Amino acid sequence: MHQVIGHAGTCQWLDCWRVHVSKKYSGITSLEAFATTQPTFDNLKSLADEIALAYVADHTLVGIRCKSHKEQDMQFENSLLLNRYFLLYEELSYAMNRGDIG
Repeated sequence: MHQVIGHAGTCQWLDCWRVHVSKKYSGITSLEAFATTQPTFDNLKSLADEIALAYVADHTLVGIRCKSHKEQDMQFENSLLLNRYFLLYEELSYAMNRGDIG
């Protein structure tokens, strides 16, 4: 089960990268096309920060949920929560594998 969660999380994050890069750079529709641009490490770190802010549930989720039912995007809201839970699971798994119990 642990591997399934890990693979599902990786696939989810790769899709977030694909969507974010496609929105940010016109003409780039895949991660392979983005890789051919040879982004710098600083550029990748900046994109990772943007993706974490845009695709992980935080305090702004409450405001999103207060919208009318016609304006809500339940699938996106659930994806935000799923991404948060994937990150928490990955952090917990990493800590447990390293013996950090406190």
